[in-house]
Amino acid sequence: MEISPLLLLLLLLLFLIVAFISWSSFSSKRMKLPPSPPSRPFLGHSHLFPNLLSSSFLSSQKEKLGPIFRLTFGRVHFILVASAALTHEALLQKGSIFSARPQIPSTRIFTISFHGISSSHGPYWRFVRRNLVSRTLSPSNTSAFKHSRNEVLHRMIARFRQSRGIASAPVPVHEICRLAMFELLLFMCFGFFPDASTISHVSSMLHETVTYGQSIAPSDFFPVLAFLDGFALRKKRANRAKQEKLFMSLIDQHQKLAKIGELTPGNYLETLFALQTEDSSTELSMDKMVTLCSEFLVGGVDTTVTTIEWTMAHLVENPLIQAKIHEEICEAIGDKDRPIGEEDLPNLPYLQAAITETLRLHPPGHFTLPHSVSQPCKLGGYDILPGMAIYFSITAISRDPEIWDEPLEYRPERMLSRDVDLTGTNKITMLPFSAGRRICPGLGVATIHLQLFIARMVQEFEWCTTHPGEIVDLSEKFQFVWTMKNPLKAVIRDRRKRT
Repeated sequence: MEISPLLLLLLLLLFLIVAFISWSSFSSKRMKLPPSPPSRPFLGHSHLFPNLLSSSFLSSQKEKLGPIFRLTFGRVHFILVASAALTHEALLQKGSIFSARPQIPSTRIFTISFHGISSSHGPYWRFVRRNLVSRTLSPSNTSAFKHSRNEVLHRMIARFRQSRGIASAPVPVHEICRLAMFELLLFMCFGFFPDASTISHVSSMLHETVTYGQSIAPSDFFPVLAFLDGFALRKKRANRAKQEKLFMSLIDQHQKLAKIGELTPGNYLETLFALQTEDSSTELSMDKMVTLCSEFLVGGVDTTVTTIEWTMAHLVENPLIQAKIHEEICEAIGDKDRPIGEEDLPNLPYLQAAITETLRLHPPGHFTLPHSVSQPCKLGGYDILPGMAIYFSITAISRDPEIWDEPLEYRPERMLSRDVDLTGTNKITMLPFSAGRRICPGLGVATIHLQLFIARMVQEFEWCTTHPGEIVDLSEKFQFVWTMKNPLKAVIRDRRKRT
């Protein structure tokens, strides 16, 4: 009897599936992998994927399986860690092993084969990260952008007044703060303020980048489904082409202004060009520069703005906390009728406490970016292998009742009575900026921006609900970062008559 080619193909596929399942089962028995919830044949835990980001799912699985557990999606193992002790063990004690990144194939388009700071590792990662930290984001260079920060803040306050109008209409907090932060980060990146139209185009394009960048291709987890990748990959490539065209126009403008000496020195792009001449062993092509500049903006805008919005939401909800911050600001500047400045920030401990409490209760990300290991190792007594994507839960730690008393309450005072180390070097109690070798390089600059923006907003205006007795909606949603489900709108009343 003659067997058809189609039947042979089906039998071969069945054999490969059985062999893969048998090999996986045998390998799992030889190793002690983290526990996992019940899975489905071949599909693994794909049915649980929609719940992955919810805090209730993480809590329920932690209660059943412990502080470290495993989910499988096709060929990829996801390890979720929901323990401060295990996070400290991995990111600090074994940081050199856990500093790798898993390489998801479809992300190559935006990262140019993993050449962003957040996606790369090894010598190239150390090279570009060191440049960012020691030059653009260094304390001395940060002070060089003081004038631009003051200009952006002046514009922001004016926009709030304009948005309010004569009738004291509610102002869109997130929208106005995001525009201001975009202006500032574009200036720090390119050394000049682009026109309003360009800022709008960059903002819109990067919103698309974040949206498509988060999407995954079926073949990332199931290679056999590569034929379904077409639509998703076309969208990614189209957005990348738009990104390159827009950023190249900014790079060209940067170069023209550099020739006539009209750039603010120390901007990020200037340092990237300098690297090309200082270290010829590392090629930094234009497409890599586009990736690095895009990453600079994406990483610094929405994470900071959403923290500003959450803080202001709590100040609107808690007028007494807002009043304490305003009183502290008045004491810091004395009788001088001037805007609060960067030199005053060290004298605002209660403002700092309020922002730290916001970062604890509302971290921009509920999980760190995925880590991987450079060699097989143990974590919590379990085997962790290269290629696994390891996520550390930020909220499981920052809302842990064993670490924080009444963790779901917003209480800035708690931050005044305990020494909280945001780097987690000695002990991890919260990690809004991650920790260890992969800690956010912008921690210092982000802290200045948060304090300065919020201080100016509270100094200039009293922030109130749109109607007396109204309850602020503090529900959240995931949109690249965890932001307010319903953007904050508040009524503002002038405290100062001039800025």
